[in-house]
Amino acid sequence: MYGEHYIERLKREIAEQREKRAAEAASATLDPREKLKDRITQWYNSLAPEARAPHYFVEYLARQLHATPQQLAVALRELGWRCERVWRKGEAYRHYWIPPAVDLPEDSDSQASSSTTARDVPTT
Repeated sequence: MYGEHYIERLKREIAEQREKRAAEAASATLDPREKLKDRITQWYNSLAPEARAPHYFVEYLARQLHATPQQLAVALRELGWRCERVWRKGEAYRHYWIPPAVDLPEDSDSQASSSTTARDVPTT
């Protein structure tokens, strides 16, 4: 009689522990996009205000955040960043991303083509 109650109590405790572990594991696994959005936010917030550029080329962001341009595009759009393009004569266009709190002047193309205003890492 005592043994049956003891075994039932142990079974209930084990079931509760399994449910608790499953709930913890489910909450610990984030969507990969959420992880990337967290990394972007942490990276940008870690920059000193004077080190923040008005816009960043996608190649630079991809290297800093270890993500593909496609992954970055989805995450940055969800975070409110805007994408623009730089057109140069005789060259392919390049994408740059503007953080949500930054408003560029109307003539942003002339600024974007200047390497001093954008965070640009030369390709190797």
